[in-house]
Amino acid sequence: MDVKNLKIKCLENHIPILRDKTLLALEKVIFEKNIKTMFEIGTAWGYSSLSLKNKFPNLKIVSIEKNSQNFDKALKHLKKSKIKLINDDAFLYEPKEKYDLIFFDGPKKKQKILFDKYQNYLTCNGIIFIDNIFLKKYSNNKNLEPRKQKILDDLNNFLVYLKNLKNWEIKFYDVDDGYAICQRK
Repeated sequence: MDVKNLKIKCLENHIPILRDKTLLALEKVIFEKNIKTMFEIGTAWGYSSLSLKNKFPNLKIVSIEKNSQNFDKALKHLKKSKIKLINDDAFLYEPKEKYDLIFFDGPKKKQKILFDKYQNYLTCNGIIFIDNIFLKKYSNNKNLEPRKQKILDDLNNFLVYLKNLKNWEIKFYDVDDGYAICQRK
């Protein structure tokens, strides 16, 4: 499936996708840092991976998706793309190699756990790119249901955690729903 049609299909089915300005920022990081390998946490239907693979055909992409229905859709949409898909839980999965870029585009709860785990799978100059770092759709809502408030609280705690890391250079960008670019000093 081509990227344009996949984007339309995702939007029609309310499948969250990477927003346009954030996608451009991610593309800029891949280009400027000469990224060769990427591990994506949260495939959904594969829009982000397919967009990046089309832009960077030599980029090796591995993407993990816990939801088996989304995984099956992604398999169908990405079957000719040479993107490796894994149907597993990112909290339990153990990668077999290190990556130049790890892209957090999955669960918003417990991101500190993911960050602490996956930083060990970065190459020496590797980057962690975190999407939806501000979750504005929740933070601008004063009457959140308890489950969504818990996600927002966890995310706010994660932001404090990132800001206090001494051995990382972390830049936050208030674009779309916000993103962070994290690299060891």
